[in-house]
Amino acid sequence: MPARSPRLTALQFAALAMYEEGPRHPYDVYQEMLRRREDTLVKVRPGTLYHAINRLAADGLLEEHGTDREGNRPERTSYAITDEGVAAATATLREMLGRVAEEYPEFALGVAESSILPPADVADLLSRRADQLRGRLAELDAAEAAVRAKDLPEILWIELTWLRATMRADLDWTECTMARLRSGDLHWEPRH
Repeated sequence: MPARSPRLTALQFAALAMYEEGPRHPYDVYQEMLRRREDTLVKVRPGTLYHAINRLAADGLLEEHGTDREGNRPERTSYAITDEGVAAATATLREMLGRVAEEYPEFALGVAESSILPPADVADLLSRRADQLRGRLAELDAAEAAVRAKDLPEILWIELTWLRATMRADLDWTECTMARLRSGDLHWEPRH
């Protein structure tokens, strides 16, 4: 059996998690990810998903389960998770949930270097960001309403509650900092 890569990509992990539920065709995985709104967590495109699934199969984490054909369509291969796939998914999940990942968000870097600009400019940019965050919060509310309407168990969309909470905290910080900049409460000496 081929050796698997030491770390699954986010898309590979998301696909393996779908296969934990049972054998399926890659297109079915794609459709289910969209139905569950997992595209808010990982970039899901059919081509990259098919490539990720092929990689998982090559690494022995998935195996062919069968093929079927409907009408004039080409044969469709379905896959099932292997014991190695279950172990890889479980190990990756334990790592994801049990530690704070070293992530390098672009926004935090922008905040760190924001003294390059005058405070009024930064406040205006933060105001624009706050508007976008409000829009995204509305989208998350709509996504939650949609999954509730589909009667999916909450455990399948619990990440929406986390996304909403973290986005709400981001909006609160953004609005507070913007207000402090506009009131002069935040001491600011531009670098230029």
